[in-house]
Amino acid sequence: MRLHSALATLAAALLLGNACSKNASDSKPLETKPVPAAPAAAASAAGAVPTPAAPADDAPAAGHNALPAGHPPMDGAAADVAVGTFAALDKNITDLRTHRSELNGQTLSVRGRVTKVNRGIMDHNWLHLRDPSGDGELIITTKADANKGDLVVVKGKVAIDRDLGAGYRYDVLIEDAEVRIEATSAPLPGAPTPAAGTPTPPAGGPMPLPPGHPAMPSQAPAPGAPALPPGHPATGGNP
Repeated sequence: MRLHSALATLAAALLLGNACSKNASDSKPLETKPVPAAPAAAASAAGAVPTPAAPADDAPAAGHNALPAGHPPMDGAAADVAVGTFAALDKNITDLRTHRSELNGQTLSVRGRVTKVNRGIMDHNWLHLRDPSGDGELIITTKADANKGDLVVVKGKVAIDRDLGAGYRYDVLIEDAEVRIEATSAPLPGAPTPAAGTPTPPAGGPMPLPPGHPAMPSQAPAPGAPALPPGHPATGGNP
């Protein structure tokens, strides 16, 4: 009886082992999907350096903070203006820039062409000047005004290494300058303009008559009489 029971137990164990082996051979291993790497990590793994995002147009340059309130915009070279040819005064702009350390604190007169104007910055107008001596420009601060394209003479004190904060410095300025305009390109802001309909004199001729004025007949001067001055109304009979 005991032998029969032992044989039955052994047979059951063998059947269970065969079933487990079959199930194991029929089952498939679990599939594992690779997790995609982040773009920067993938580029690094491939040996490529990721391209940084472009800065916004109004972002400060690398290494600089934002400009302080009221600072004139730092927008590169002044707009193109024909400088022309003219004589220097105490110093031309190239000499002033080259020898700025020796000239620091001196009051100089400089002639230049206005290439850019920033008005009302830090309670001053900022004029950019150039002259025929080279491509360098001189910036002046002044309470006076001028237009881009004007030929001016400025007189003021030379200042060097002016630091306005946020990492922005000017290697040379003429501060609180007096400005005299020698040739202007346009009326200054706020200058009075002629009222609509105001007559303007034709080139080389007299002012036109106001509306409703009786005609002034033209008459040649009598033989031997002196010629009338330019613009004088012709003398003739009554209209």
